[in-house]
Amino acid sequence: VWLADKCTQCNYCSIVCPHAVIRPFLLSKEESKLSPDGYLYRKAQGGGDLAGLNYSIQVAAMDCTGCAVCVESCPDEALFMGEFAQYAPNSLHTFEYSMTLPLRQPIDKFSVKGSQFEQPLLEFHG
Repeated sequence: VWLADKCTQCNYCSIVCPHAVIRPFLLSKEESKLSPDGYLYRKAQGGGDLAGLNYSIQVAAMDCTGCAVCVESCPDEALFMGEFAQYAPNSLHTFEYSMTLPLRQPIDKFSVKGSQFEQPLLEFHG
């Protein structure tokens, strides 16, 4: 579960996830307004290249194996492992909405943060 107010948007959680289950997304203001209830996002941090965009971390709860590598790697304690039955129902529709968003790559794709806005080449096939 993502704690948006603690997150510094480093994308470490995404880069360590072995199945591309936890993913960052960049949304325009219009896309943010159209997001489903319960969709968490914050103003994107990172300078002028991210101006006008919002940032969200989404979890494909049905694909998560519960390894907790994302939680352990988060330098901000912005993630925790929650009870599946409590958090999965909301995360299903928010993750599906995120998958309809266009891919955006406004920053260096060879940086840790920027690389995670690319389409994953290896995803869990569950």
